[in-house]
Amino acid sequence: MNRALVILSMGMAAIGAPLAAQTPPAPPAAEAPDPDRVEEARELLDLVLPPERRETMMMQMIEPSMANVEQGLMESPQFMDAMREDPAMQQMFVELLQRQRVATRELMAASLPGLIDAMSRAYARRFTVRQLRDMQDFFESDTGQAYLAEAPAIMADPDVGAWQRNLTVQSMAMMESEIEALMAHVEHRAPGPATNRPVTSSNLDAMRGGGEPDAAGVDEQPAEQE
Repeated sequence: MNRALVILSMGMAAIGAPLAAQTPPAPPAAEAPDPDRVEEARELLDLVLPPERRETMMMQMIEPSMANVEQGLMESPQFMDAMREDPAMQQMFVELLQRQRVATRELMAASLPGLIDAMSRAYARRFTVRQLRDMQDFFESDTGQAYLAEAPAIMADPDVGAWQRNLTVQSMAMMESEIEALMAHVEHRAPGPATNRPVTSSNLDAMRGGGEPDAAGVDEQPAEQE
């Protein structure tokens, strides 16, 4: 795997982050919430995320984040250097982004029912029936409706976008530094015959364009002399 492919893999991990951020990790096992609270929470979510507009609203929040991260990635010196090293990789990256957007939309659409179920239980564990009804009253007010109309577009705001792009550039620089430090550490380990180098060193050479490791992931040993 050459350096351009390593940078590309890092970039794809960064681009996938906005989707992952929408769905937090599962909390530790907890008791089932009160059914009345769950029902009230579901009514609140139906108001905040109307079923007929749910998928569109979620994508309005996710797609700007993905676009901001993509642009920040393209502007990072590390990524631009990698693309210059392997111009064909740039076209591959563009095509990959197109596939990723389609896959993200399909994944979100398929996962939404489960997300709403999970959020209903999460709300029910944290808010009383009275509090949930107060929230419904707010979101039914003029101010609440204005919030619901504009909230999905917040991630597309120029200031938020600039922050995300800058964060991506800084993140890529940090990851590049970590990779370089790791390479330097592996290369300066105790010297020995090339055939006895650790597996990590052999694979590292392949990543940096110095050859391919064998099928077993280790350097081929010389034939035993008769």
